[in-house]
Amino acid sequence: MDPTKFIQTYLTGSPESQFHGREVTMVDQWEGSDNLLWLVECQGEEAVAKLYLDAGQIRSRREYDGQYLFSRDGLAPRPRWREQDPPGLPRPILVYQWMPGEPLDSEDPGQVTDLALAVARIHSVDANLTRGFCPHPINLSYSWKLLSQGVTQIDGWLSARGADQVQVAFAHLAGHALTLVNRALPLWKAAPSAPVHGDLKLENMIHSRGRTVLLDWEQFGLGDPALDAATFLHVNRQELDGAMQARWLETYLAAVDQPGLAERIDVYDKLLPFQAVCFLLDGLRETLLGDEWTQAGPEAMEATRQFLTETIAASWRHAAQKLDCREVVGEGEVAALFGEGKN
Repeated sequence: MDPTKFIQTYLTGSPESQFHGREVTMVDQWEGSDNLLWLVECQGEEAVAKLYLDAGQIRSRREYDGQYLFSRDGLAPRPRWREQDPPGLPRPILVYQWMPGEPLDSEDPGQVTDLALAVARIHSVDANLTRGFCPHPINLSYSWKLLSQGVTQIDGWLSARGADQVQVAFAHLAGHALTLVNRALPLWKAAPSAPVHGDLKLENMIHSRGRTVLLDWEQFGLGDPALDAATFLHVNRQELDGAMQARWLETYLAAVDQPGLAERIDVYDKLLPFQAVCFLLDGLRETLLGDEWTQAGPEAMEATRQFLTETIAASWRHAAQKLDCREVVGEGEVAALFGEGKN
């Protein structure tokens, strides 16, 4: 079954389609992690048709809302229409204006500055204009509540595997994280929620017609601007060097009128690396429990072992440095987790 034919039939035949009864040319197509996208052309107009593959009703509504609110400022593509139950299609669809552009250049100071101003503009808009919540935590208390559930699960798994040395080091790391959270919680007492993009990765941004445009608004909603900003710096640290990160943060903070925002971002800057360690350890736990691991061949098992060992050890060092914790584990201790033990 070729989904392109069904999309073209929908675009030309659905009463909700703005291209109804008109000739539509399918120019290009590509695949996202949870969606399929097509670049289409109709009588000189170019648009993107986005078909959602999972939880599409919620994600398409969020994306439409984000595009609708910020396309007026040129920060997002202009949405054309959204249909929750499109005829002939299994999932919701969103059609929005095609924005030509190039990937954002993380080494261009002007583009990095413009991006900081764009994010500041999003975080400064009246919260009453946003009708739903971002799926990410709304404050530090909720962030830690979710994270601590994973900490408990990981601790129990390490104990069951008899990984005493790793378990003790993990307990120390988690203890430092908890101390940080307890000291920082008062910073969020009067901190307002704000509209957030929710997925601020450089791959979701382009430089179009001289300015920054943000794509993939599927996580848009009311959230914690400090978490949005800190997560951006954390996930893009390989692309943005220290000087560019400092430039971005200075520009952003100067443009957002919210007391205590810098301090809250700093808390997440220290906490997010620990969250990454928890994510990786949980991924290792699921890998060792899964059928794919037991059925994988020697080469696949060795590749997975090497990747997770190196990545967990490096992430642990990063988290320990951020939390001022001396207890770290090396690749040898991590590699030992792959040995025989209780699951």
